[in-house]
Amino acid sequence: MPENREDVLRDLGIRIRQKREELELSLREAHEGTKIRAEFLEGIERGDYSEFPGTVYIRGFIRTYLRFLGAEELWESFLPALNEGELSDCDGEMVVGTCTLPAKGFRPASRFWLFVILMLVLLGSSWYVWYTWSVSDTPPLSILEETGKNGESRTVSSADQQAEKDVLGDAPGAAPDKELSGFSPAVKSSDLAITVPPGMTATPTAAELVGKALPETSSVPVPAPEEIKKNELVINASGDCWVRVQQGKKTLFERTLKSGDRVSFPVEERITVIYGRAGAVTTQWNGEDLGNPGRSKGVERMFYAPDGTSGRINQ
Repeated sequence: MPENREDVLRDLGIRIRQKREELELSLREAHEGTKIRAEFLEGIERGDYSEFPGTVYIRGFIRTYLRFLGAEELWESFLPALNEGELSDCDGEMVVGTCTLPAKGFRPASRFWLFVILMLVLLGSSWYVWYTWSVSDTPPLSILEETGKNGESRTVSSADQQAEKDVLGDAPGAAPDKELSGFSPAVKSSDLAITVPPGMTATPTAAELVGKALPETSSVPVPAPEEIKKNELVINASGDCWVRVQQGKKTLFERTLKSGDRVSFPVEERITVIYGRAGAVTTQWNGEDLGNPGRSKGVERMFYAPDGTSGRINQ
């Protein structure tokens, strides 16, 4: 490893450690927030990457640690040193024959199987059509022209004829089919006498209802006002953010929220909330939107009390 590269990585590690100490975070808290082993975090702060599994892991660990501390501006300083390390790893004698070629290349699919699949699709479609047709109980529709007694003609379907026979064919004293097919004289509704049993009221006709105003009713339900829970803290995540909720020295909640996550906490006693990346979350306190609790790339500490007050805790 070139000496200049070691010096650059060592200086950057010192700056990372200073940033962590400014945020008053221990290595254990950094491990819990990034899920990176403490010895790897220590190696980053010392600039010693000899125990890391590979360059890909080094890049990922450094990027995650910088994002957690809100110090992503240092990433551009890391890139030249990391790229220089990749080039140095490629120096040296190349080893040939470490992998074997596949015995056979890719072969096109057999046409036999394509033919079998096509035949199965055709057979399935044919069976479905036949089954649908065989279980259908709807008789074929035929149009007939009938002539009444007075010489008038009408066009009826076979379905109408069958319905007429079902209703009147079995009634006592029913007329033959030829008489049923004729037209009957028109009867006015005013000539019909409606007999109502004693103690009951006749239903008004449509003509009697014309001109009467219907009672005004509202069919649109009025939405009930949304119930706002008192002393409730709601956290909505729009990106990755490590969150810890404490009540005194007791930890009530600790997790890295992902984009779309939503958590809420009833506040019966004063609580302290630590946001690892405050710009990636928005908060609601007693139904009021408070927005982001702090800087987009920094750690913020906030308190929330049962009396409805909240504020930032100065570090």
